[in-house]
Amino acid sequence: MIGQNNGIKEQWDRIHRFRAALDNYSVDQKTYEDMIWAFFQATHHLKDWISSTNPGLALDVETAINNSSYLKIAADLGNRSKHMLLTRPRGGNADITRNDAAVSLGTIVLTVSNGNIPTAAPSISKPYVFWKYYAEVPGGSSFDQKDLADLVIIEWKTYLTSKGLL
Repeated sequence: MIGQNNGIKEQWDRIHRFRAALDNYSVDQKTYEDMIWAFFQATHHLKDWISSTNPGLALDVETAINNSSYLKIAADLGNRSKHMLLTRPRGGNADITRNDAAVSLGTIVLTVSNGNIPTAAPSISKPYVFWKYYAEVPGGSSFDQKDLADLVIIEWKTYLTSKGLL
């Protein structure tokens, strides 16, 4: 089956592809939002991949999540996007509550030499929007989604390495 042949590594690689997608500013806002939700679903449900391939770690992986502020927030975001309503919050009922946008109007690069005569056609970059979303815990912390994504990856890498799974 597609996506199940390489166990945890398959999901780990998928998580990194989703994280890389958060640096892609050439997509529309809804696609970018989808990538945020997909990242947190994939990172939280890495626990299922761990438990399925290593049943003896099922309780241990839940304990690791419960002992990590970042993994608990990722759990809330992943479960909120998967189930629509978050009925059992783990990370303080975290949600994506706001976003900012910055617009780049593009740039024009003109190569000039020989007494200011253009020597090549101008290079023009497309305008694009920088999307910036925030995960917030009510009455608590606020995290830029990319910073939070990086912290979640670090937490999972530490766990997977400690268990000899990476």
